Amino acid sequence: SDGDLKLYSMIENIDENVGDLMDRLDALELREKTIVIFATDQGVNDRGAPEPRFKGKQRSSHPVAYDEKHAVTCMIRYPPLTKAGRNEAVTGMVDLAPTILDLCGIPRPSSLDGRSLRPLFGGSKQWDDDRTLIVQCPRGRVRKRWDNAAVKTQRWRLVGGDLLYDIGEDPGQSTNVADKHPHVVSGSAGAH
Repeated sequence: SDGDLKLYSMIENIDENVGDLMDRLDALELREKTIVIFATDQGVNDRGAPEPRFKGKQRSSHPVAYDEKHAVTCMIRYPPLTKAGRNEAVTGMVDLAPTILDLCGIPRPSSLDGRSLRPLFGGSKQWDDDRTLIVQCPRGRVRKRWDNAAVKTQRWRLVGGDLLYDIGEDPGQSTNVADKHPHVVSGSAGAH
């Protein structure tokens, strides 16, 4: 289909350009000393996916607060520390600046949000703690309480302040379990 052609053409373009970058680092003898980060800006939901994850189902409330909009490609290569593999820890783009500062040995400003991803580079799939990440993507650049906002932990996703999903049981975020876990919604039980 036309959508598949566009998607696979973009993948080919990215592959060629990353290859060109790596070839240039080789020519400069910098491949093993360079932090290479490849990341995208937003998830896809049904846009361009060869097999739509939600088969045309549109989120009626907080459409950009669900994992399909937040789970983006992010690959980091730094040979002295990184190992190949997939990571399942709750992370965000807010973690890139602290990571780069940490890898470069530059003191981190106290006002900087996020955390260094360095502890995850050695093959660990999770954080030592149950991290809580808050993500809000307001439309029209006007923030409104809980509008397109999510609170994420390894197990839970609280969307819009009242929709709760158990990611281990429901990674597609289709069954709201807020009524079964009011202590999680209210925050009194933290991430547990």
